Amino acid sequence: MLQIPFFIIFLIFTYYINSYSIYLILDIFNNDKQRKTKLEFSNYNFHNSNINGDFQCFLFI
Repeated sequence: MLQIPFFIIFLIFTYYINSYSIYLILDIFNNDKQRKTKLEFSNYNFHNSNINGDFQCFLFI
């Protein structure tokens, strides 16, 4: 029975990470493009895809 609340907390946690990544991408394509470089953008996309992959593996287990 203790697994269900942890699963709900994990869902909320991944939702906030993914929504924050959307705001970060919108901030990158904003007018101030010198604040974030292309390398930071690619590194953050790689990190976010890893989080989504772990979440999908967690669902299929």
